Amino acid sequence: MLKQLNLWPTQEEPSQTQEIWQTLDHEQRSQVVMTLAQLIRKIVCPEKSKQSKGANNEHQ
Repeated sequence: MLKQLNLWPTQEEPSQTQEIWQTLDHEQRSQVVMTLAQLIRKIVCPEKSKQSKGANNEHQ
């Protein structure tokens, strides 16, 4: 049987996410949030980002 990736921590395996997040300063947290937002935008609107790159190349 294949083992599935746990998306939520179980009682046997506590999550370290909260501990890691607490060690980050305000600037590091902002960078993480901005990077995640950019990745989500690329996934949700892949055609739009390709069009903007093409438009930028035409003006150069």
